Amino acid sequence: MKKLALLTLALSLPALAQAPQFHVALSGQFGDYTGSSEQLAIRARSNSAPYAYNGEPATYDMKSKTPLQLDLGIQNGDDDFVLSYWAGKAKGNGTFTADSANTYYGPYADYLNQLGMSNGNSEIKAHTLDISWIRTFVKNDKGSLAFSLGLREFKVERHMFLDQWDTSTPMQHMGYDQIDATSKGFGLTAGLSGRYTFTERVWLTGGVKLAMTNGKNDFEYQEDYYPSFTTNTATPMLQATLNGQKATSVQMDSEIKLNVNFVMGFDGFVGYRMKSFQNVLGSDSGTVYGYNSVPVFGPTTVGFNGIIVGVGYRF
Repeated sequence: MKKLALLTLALSLPALAQAPQFHVALSGQFGDYTGSSEQLAIRARSNSAPYAYNGEPATYDMKSKTPLQLDLGIQNGDDDFVLSYWAGKAKGNGTFTADSANTYYGPYADYLNQLGMSNGNSEIKAHTLDISWIRTFVKNDKGSLAFSLGLREFKVERHMFLDQWDTSTPMQHMGYDQIDATSKGFGLTAGLSGRYTFTERVWLTGGVKLAMTNGKNDFEYQEDYYPSFTTNTATPMLQATLNGQKATSVQMDSEIKLNVNFVMGFDGFVGYRMKSFQNVLGSDSGTVYGYNSVPVFGPTTVGFNGIIVGVGYRF
């Protein structure tokens, strides 16, 4: 009976060694948003007629709001199948007040009035959903190398609202500009990652992943102004809409992490992550009335970079 039990155990060991291992990880990112600064006003090239644009802009920056990433995976031998969801947000606002030495106008359109003050607020939201197959092709006592192939769905959104005032007669409402843009798509990912083992409880991991996505950009710009400062009735001056514009976006993820095993199955890690989206957030142009400038809302690159802190569990 003992011999039969030992034989059964011996025959089952290879199968046990290949038993799937599930893992989950959650991380937060603390750092910077990278993208174009939002504009509040444009200084005229001169302070007397004929006025023109091309002066320095007054701007404000966006601040990242702790992007989060959740990874769910199942590993079987040298193959690992991972579902990853990442979501990030950046917000910003600013106020501009003109000085007496210069003439300023709205950065997107001209209401034929000098701009005395403006208030702007913006929000950028983004998410990615990846399904990846990770295959280890080099492995020894000190570490390993792996490649990955997968699919990605993504979405990036921008909302900007700029409220403008004419202070030639104190604090009269001049109008507003609003931008709503969305980029979304689907594509392929490919990456390379590695691991270096210091001890059984401490190891270093890192990798780079590229995504080539095909999708569309939706863009809408709206400009309203108030022809009578004594009323609250806005008159639309311009509405530029471009929906369904096809676009290809190249995206890159890279990170490096120092991992520590606390107790069996529970890990913690700290590191640095960079994530960028190229050629996103639409394109169209508005119209400027009477002056030598046309705002062009071209595709841009946005990103989220920063320190990451997270925990994981393997079972």
